Amino acid sequence: MIFITAKPSTKAVLDKAALDLGLNFTAVTARPSGALYKLTKPRIGLADVYGGSMPSGHVRWLLEQFEFDFERVFPQALDAGNLKSKFDVLLFPDGGIPETDGGGGFGGGRQPGANEVPEEYRAHLGRVTIKSTIPKLKEFAEAGGVIVAFGGSAVLGHHLGLPMSDHLVEIQQDGSERALPREKYYIPGSILSVAVDNTNPVAFGYEKKVDVFFDNSPVLDLAPNAALAGVKTVAWYDSKQTLRSGWAWGQHYLEGGTAAVEARLGKGKVFLFGPEITFRAQPHGTFKFLFNSIFYGTSTAAGAPTTTTTASQQ
Repeated sequence: MIFITAKPSTKAVLDKAALDLGLNFTAVTARPSGALYKLTKPRIGLADVYGGSMPSGHVRWLLEQFEFDFERVFPQALDAGNLKSKFDVLLFPDGGIPETDGGGGFGGGRQPGANEVPEEYRAHLGRVTIKSTIPKLKEFAEAGGVIVAFGGSAVLGHHLGLPMSDHLVEIQQDGSERALPREKYYIPGSILSVAVDNTNPVAFGYEKKVDVFFDNSPVLDLAPNAALAGVKTVAWYDSKQTLRSGWAWGQHYLEGGTAAVEARLGKGKVFLFGPEITFRAQPHGTFKFLFNSIFYGTSTAAGAPTTTTTASQQ
C-alpha cells in the first residue's frame, strides 16, 4: 500500500484525486509493520536517438499519459557523463542498448552528418556504444542513479559486469556455448506466464503470477554468488509450459530462466526486464514494473514504522 500522512490539507487533495483519477482511499489510524520507503519525484531521462525510435516513442507516450515529467536523453549527452547531476532515473526501452558495438540498438539505419541537419538537432546524433556509453552508465549507477532496461536492452546486465549470463544457450561437443538455434527455440510475439516475488517492492501490486509479452526476449541466468553481489530475482519462468497465448517453439527451454532482476551497483540500482513490459504501450498488466522501478529505485528508507493517522491508497 501507499500511505499518505494526514495533514489539514490532505483530504481536499485526496478527494480531487479520487474524482479526477478514479483512485480509492481508505482512512486508517496506524501504519502496518514492515519496511517503509519515502517516495520522491525523480528526474527521469528516456533514452532516444536522432529521428526517434518506435519503442522509445511508445514509452514517451506512456509517461505522458500517466503524468510523469521526463526528458529525452540522446547518446551524446550520455557519453558526456556527469549524468547524476541531471537525472535520478534513466530508462532504456527495447533496442536502447546494443548487444555488441556495430550491431543492434534502435535507430540502426544510417544517420546524416552534422552538416545535413539543422543545428538545433545536431546534439541528437550519435549511437549508444559499449565502449563509450556503458562506462558512463556504470558511473551514473555507482553514484546513486537508477537504470531501468527492458526488452532487448536487458543485455545491459552483461555490459555492466553483473553476475549473470544468457539462459538460452546449449553446450556444444567442444565444451563451448552457442545460442539455441531457431530449429530448437523460437518465441516471437506471444504471451507467457512468469512467477513473481511479490515481496519485492518492485513487484508491488502483483499476485504470484503475471502474464508478460515475450518477443524472443532476453532470458537470464544468475550466477551462484549473485545474491551476495546484491542481485535478486524478481520474476522467473517456473514451468516447462509457460505459454498463455500465441505459439512457442521449444518453450521448455525457458524453465529456470530469470525474467526480471533487481541489482545493486554502487550506491544505485539497476532493474532489468527481459519481457516487453511496455510493448507499444499495450500490456497494462506489466506497466507496474516500470512505475515501481522508478519510484522504489529512487526511494529512501523511512525508518521504523510509527503509529500515526494516515490515508491509504489501494
